Amino acid sequence: MIDSFETEFSAADLLKGLAGGNWVAQLEKLTQAPVSLTDSAGNVLLPSRDSAVPPATRAPVQIDFEPIAWLHSNCAPDTLAAVAGMLSLVLQNRARYLMAAALHSEVSIADFQALQQRNLDLEESEARYRALAEQLEQRVREQVATIEVAQRNLYETERLSSVGRLAAGVAHEINNPMAFICSNLQSTRRSLGKIQAFRDSVVPGDSAWLAAWQERNLDKVMANLFAMQDESDEGCRRITAIVRNLKGFSNVDNDEWLEVNVSDLLEQVCSVAICGWPGDIVLERRLRAPVSLRCRPAHLSQAIHALLSNSLHALSDVHGVKKIILESSLEHEQLCIRVQDSGMGIRTEHLARVFDPFFTTRPVGAGIGLGLTICRDVVLAHGGCIRIDSSVDEGTCVNITLPLPAAGAR
Repeated sequence: MIDSFETEFSAADLLKGLAGGNWVAQLEKLTQAPVSLTDSAGNVLLPSRDSAVPPATRAPVQIDFEPIAWLHSNCAPDTLAAVAGMLSLVLQNRARYLMAAALHSEVSIADFQALQQRNLDLEESEARYRALAEQLEQRVREQVATIEVAQRNLYETERLSSVGRLAAGVAHEINNPMAFICSNLQSTRRSLGKIQAFRDSVVPGDSAWLAAWQERNLDKVMANLFAMQDESDEGCRRITAIVRNLKGFSNVDNDEWLEVNVSDLLEQVCSVAICGWPGDIVLERRLRAPVSLRCRPAHLSQAIHALLSNSLHALSDVHGVKKIILESSLEHEQLCIRVQDSGMGIRTEHLARVFDPFFTTRPVGAGIGLGLTICRDVVLAHGGCIRIDSSVDEGTCVNITLPLPAAGAR
């Protein structure tokens, strides 16, 4: 990525592929005289339409205070200098665009390679899980109870720690390119400000400049550029907020028992869960329990996130209204959390097995059947209970009850 910023572009590179039509004709309109453009070595880049030999009078076209080309014309020196300055701004912005494009390409390739490696890791992990399930089935008559408890604890710990490491890695990887993007946006805003200042101070005083400016409707172009800059800044702020919520959701910095605000924790889980959801899914929040709860935030967040993911999957084949309700309330000095959906529901014969390890009705590769098992273990570890009510084609409601006095509610 550093190479993208250290790349030096020649004037010929910057002019190549740059929209704008006949540059010589446009520049001669500004200078009212024949114009030629040569590079630092004297090679003609844009020949004059009237003469093959560049005029002797010239002005430097600079990027970062270094001449990369010379603008030749027999017009007034101050006019030649002003036109050369404007061309310098155009080529400087072109250079920054090319660097940003190269950086974007590098980041995209790196992200794609990382995604490929992550997919391979997930496939290997899936294969290991399936192999372990087969071994457990062979030994179920002898050690089923002991193995179930041991494996649940192992998977719970590994799953949560993996999510924490993944969240930390994702936050780090996103923050790095975001730094480049924000820096480029700041540079672009400063450049736009210089162009606007040039327009305000120079263009109105010159009728030819003003006519050329108005002919190309550059006021509208500048307004659009500023609007796009504002939208890009807002996008950067939203990405930064998502990364912050992801880090807080997984609680990668501290996995101890902590006092947390229940409503804030649930809002944080929602902000992470809805990323990438289809637009036809409605998540309704009914958070009526703004109390403090002593818990393991990472574990409780993962449990709620798993329930929201299950509800999302249950709505995948539903037609019509697709709605998920996340509700919290206080009932008889207990904290109640409900996740309800309008999905396809759970068959009666499956309800008794939904908490069994590795039991899943999803296709191969879509789940390993540990989500509800881990949810139950997390709730039990907090001294609570979990209940599922479901009917086919009518939806599912998962009820979690946590005793506030035992959890240290304020």
